[in-house]
Amino acid sequence: MKGIEEPLSAAGIVGGKVLSLKVPASSANLGPGFDSLGVALNLYMEVQAEISGKWKVTALSDSLTGFPGDEKNFICQIAMQTAEMYKQVMPSLHISVKSEIPLARGLGSSAAAIVAGVELASEFCGLQLGRHEKLAVASRFEGHPDNAGASLFGGVIVGSQIGDEVDLTVLDQIQFDPVLVVPKEELLTETSRDVLPAAVDFQRSVQASAVANQLLAA
Repeated sequence: MKGIEEPLSAAGIVGGKVLSLKVPASSANLGPGFDSLGVALNLYMEVQAEISGKWKVTALSDSLTGFPGDEKNFICQIAMQTAEMYKQVMPSLHISVKSEIPLARGLGSSAAAIVAGVELASEFCGLQLGRHEKLAVASRFEGHPDNAGASLFGGVIVGSQIGDEVDLTVLDQIQFDPVLVVPKEELLTETSRDVLPAAVDFQRSVQASAVANQLLAA
């Protein structure tokens, strides 16, 4: 599998109310880079959207068939909430979605959906958001910038978020071939975070910072 992947791509004629998106998967929490280091991967979620009289989501992949087929769908919710942030009303869309990103396996499926929803709002509401603005919105939904940043910018990203302030550095001149071990069992992010300690010893945090610095230097 190719490790360094291109960022989100969008094509179509929004004036004609048709838009196609291709959002890459991502892996994050790389080594000691918890909530801060991510990489885009060449697995994709593809979305095609057009103006419709009512919300409709058509699943083109078996893994997506259990999700809502109306405005309750996660992508639709993100699009509507993003539009509301900018005091706009999101038009109803017919969205077709197919994805080769394994769900709930740590490969950024939810971040890809968030990035898609933000992009739909930006395009169909005429928000004209820049990539850093999209990152700030997506990170607000995600709570951290690593997966969404990788999907938006491609390559390896180093991100930080303090309050609503998001900073990102993109390392796009690195080439490597990752090997992914995808478990059969699903593990939701919320569940996995429940096992984390509420606090980390100072010396342990210093060591983690040093290891993270060494990883970036390498």
